[in-house]
Amino acid sequence: MTRIKKIMQMTPKQIIKKSICKIRRNTYLSILWVHDQWFDTRKNNVRQRGLHPLLIPADNLNFSDMIPERALQFWEHYRKHEFDILGSGWVDCGYIDNARGFEGNRYSGLVLDTDIEGRFLKEVLPLCCVKKSQQLWKMIDREYRGIDWQKDIKSGYRWKNRDWFYPLKLADQTGGDIKVPWELGRLQHLPRLSIFYHVLPDYREEIFSEYCNQILDFFAQNPIRWGVQSMCSMDMGIRVANIVLSYSLFEAQGAHLPDKLAHITEEYLYDMCHHIYHNLERSDEFTNNHYLADLAGLLYGSAVLAEVSQSKKWKDFAARELQKEFLKQFHEEGTNWEGSTFYHRLSSEIIAWSYALSLHLGLPTKLDGKRLYGALRFLQELTRPDGLLTAIGDNDSGFFFRLSFTGKETSEKPNDANPTIAALAAFFQDIPEPSCGKIEYSLLKELLPCHWEQLNHSKPILSSTLNRVEAMEYLKYCKKKKISSKGYDLTEEIHTAAFPQFGVYIIKSKNLYLCLSLADNGQGGIGGHAHNDKLSIELFVGGDVVYEDPGTYVYTASVSLRDQYRSVKAHNTIYIGIEQNDFLDTFSMNNETKCKIYKFSERHILAEVRYQKVIHLREILIRTQEIEIIDTCNCEFYYPDYGIKVCRGYGNIECSD
Repeated sequence: MTRIKKIMQMTPKQIIKKSICKIRRNTYLSILWVHDQWFDTRKNNVRQRGLHPLLIPADNLNFSDMIPERALQFWEHYRKHEFDILGSGWVDCGYIDNARGFEGNRYSGLVLDTDIEGRFLKEVLPLCCVKKSQQLWKMIDREYRGIDWQKDIKSGYRWKNRDWFYPLKLADQTGGDIKVPWELGRLQHLPRLSIFYHVLPDYREEIFSEYCNQILDFFAQNPIRWGVQSMCSMDMGIRVANIVLSYSLFEAQGAHLPDKLAHITEEYLYDMCHHIYHNLERSDEFTNNHYLADLAGLLYGSAVLAEVSQSKKWKDFAARELQKEFLKQFHEEGTNWEGSTFYHRLSSEIIAWSYALSLHLGLPTKLDGKRLYGALRFLQELTRPDGLLTAIGDNDSGFFFRLSFTGKETSEKPNDANPTIAALAAFFQDIPEPSCGKIEYSLLKELLPCHWEQLNHSKPILSSTLNRVEAMEYLKYCKKKKISSKGYDLTEEIHTAAFPQFGVYIIKSKNLYLCLSLADNGQGGIGGHAHNDKLSIELFVGGDVVYEDPGTYVYTASVSLRDQYRSVKAHNTIYIGIEQNDFLDTFSMNNETKCKIYKFSERHILAEVRYQKVIHLREILIRTQEIEIIDTCNCEFYYPDYGIKVCRGYGNIECSD
């Protein structure tokens, strides 16, 4: 129905153009599919020109965040092929049957002995790719044990290496989440290995050997266009960037790839860039973080393939498109258009690292400093007292690079935005070095050319125009909540931050953090990453959480659970028995809500949401020792228990009609 609706809105000329493009695309894919049934998909004719690492002086980098004891803990996990992926905890990713299961759904893993001769590859790969892959596998150290790159380590569900990349194949059974193997295949632990090489000098030989073995493992088991690791150009783009950065950091420290492995890496990077360029995730109507990652991958890949055919075309195209997309996907105030704080974090990080590399390579690059600073300030203002980022909309825990550790425990906290804040701060001359994310900050500083004049930061001009309050006599249902400050002065050092284009209003003080969401569906109304959270709040008093968004939890592994977590019932607003926006599918919803802000000051917020026949007005009053929340509506309503979190020991919440 969604497709039919889109077609009905198109002109005959647009329909013809779309049809021709579709026919061309299908013809190209059909020819490619026939070729790939008979011939190895990897390029064997790339002229050996040599890789050109990014020039990063390792001695100038700040590794002080990388505490050796913690680095050693992570290295012990990585060398045993244990990874913590999307909340899985540390799990062995080898060919063993060890999945814990997801929500009662568990699948048996493929159990194989990854022998040094690579005989096991005949059991998993397309026959036309076995010979080349076995040649690569024999270069790996004899005691090395292979990684299963196709498995969702949570549920045990496994994609097949013999699955062609098109069309995208989601799990056909409940519990299987394609995001899990994709996250592993981004190879974001490789740059960390290059950092551990500096931080753990006693383990250098082992670390570099493991690095070489793992990239050979991936290249051997994932021939281009086969298996789950070729099904998403975005993840391939992030993978390219992480291989390039890790290789460059090792080179900067004097650890050089053997000549044969360097040439194999050159070929594989070429294969991936070629694939990305011919499978860009864009359309005339819609681009998002996927397209940004595609472009970033092309930029990073072409940077080290400087003398290889096509690299200049990829590099110029990527740099040019990234500048267009920054202006297209980010509002003038600096916020991202997808309606999610965590996708803002991911997209901002991609922009920061891509802009820095463009300048490093001497490409013509125009920076919108005001917009870039707005992206930074948005993350700063939405960082809660516990150091984590407020969740509005979806969160897939996505990063472009994972360099600094997040959180302080063995398991990391993917809700941390400090590494991205540090990366963005590197562009501005009058912002001091952040206390967290020092490796990101110093790396960006080194990528930025010394002759480049850094930006001055100035606060973006935010609209202060508020709507006029209409008569509200017809809102006859009313409930009030009073939240005690437990003796804290809530108005000490109080200030506000407004991002009206995104739809977020924040009041902060020494003892208060309050964030109100009026975010629209994002993506031009599609709502791919939006939740039904209009007029929902996150609230901290005296550093303790009172109300907290429950997050996302799951994407494709369970559609019903995903809908629960993006439902109005999972957020700290009112519920009257219907959704604010009805769900169309896993990544879209109707665009029915209309939000207004009537009053916004340090002590008073008055805002409204309307959908279908519902009118909900929420008023928030900040007093010295108390917060009062007044909800009025034209329908009977209640507060859903689901999604409301009351912190331990925090008992002074009163609710009265």
